[in-house]
Formats: sequence, C-alpha cells, structure tokens
Amino acid sequence: MELGGRWGLLFQLSGGAAVLVMGTDSLGSLAKMLPYVRSGVGLELALGRSLGLGLEASYEVYFESPYLIMGSPPAFV
Repeated sequence: MELGGRWGLLFQLSGGAAVLVMGTDSLGSLAKMLPYVRSGVGLELALGRSLGLGLEASYEVYFESPYLIMGSPPAFV
C-alpha cells in the first residue's frame, strides 16, 4: 500500500430542490420542498489503486421564507 502517491483537491458548487422533514410535538411530521445552494472544498488522498480517503468541508443554505437555514457539515469520505 502506497501512502501519499496521489492526491487531489476538489471544489464543488451545487443547488436545486431539497426535501426538509421536521418532527413537531403538536403537528407530527411536516415535509416541505425548499431551494438550496451548497459550496465546498475537499482533499482526496489515494491509498492504492482502488482505495482512498477524503475530507470535505461544505456550507449549505436552505431558503425557507422568511428565514435562511444555514449549516456547515464536515465530512470524512
């Protein structure tokens, strides 16, 4: 297994429709389709021909009027 043989940097920008599902005590489960945008950067490291590790940091914005739902979920892939 070769460590550090190949690595890559990635950039991402996406958007579209997302389904937001929320559970409440008084109304039960609610679902709504919302527009969103997502941007992120990541780093991938190859550990051989068919195995690799990656880290990704992204920022997401969901447009729920009159509020914006924002978050930054890190990922290990």
